[in-house]
Amino acid sequence: MVDYSMDFYILRPVDLSKGNHKVFYEIENRGSKQFGAVDESSGGNNPTTAADAGDAFLMNQGYTLVWSGWDPGGRAHRPFAPMAAARTSIGDPRPSLTERYGTHAGYVAAVTAAAQALEAQRMLLPADVQTYITNAQAPVTVINNPVYGSYAF
Repeated sequence: MVDYSMDFYILRPVDLSKGNHKVFYEIENRGSKQFGAVDESSGGNNPTTAADAGDAFLMNQGYTLVWSGWDPGGRAHRPFAPMAAARTSIGDPRPSLTERYGTHAGYVAAVTAAAQALEAQRMLLPADVQTYITNAQAPVTVINNPVYGSYAF
């Protein structure tokens, strides 16, 4: 099994009875919220102040705003700890690489099984299956992670 995690934001009316019971949901593109064009705001990836809301068009209409997305190369990317001791030392509840897969060969086997299952369900093309497997066979290398430092798996 291959796991994925992401951050998400939810901004909702303080008084839900004044909301319109509808959600404005935006899937971020590489970690960049784009709602600014709708609210005439600067947008931004951490909307926490009144200024971030611009004219607050969506909020004044009673919408609950939800964002989720991915950015594998950006600030939101949090690699898994290499071993259990590293993750427990900072309170990371996600199993480490060694807890998940045991060895790099175990990781390759998990990726292979997942890719082949998706191909069998006609959700992945055969050429893409091989690409995933080939990419998994390369060492997992993390360089200068602020929490775990540099390591290879």
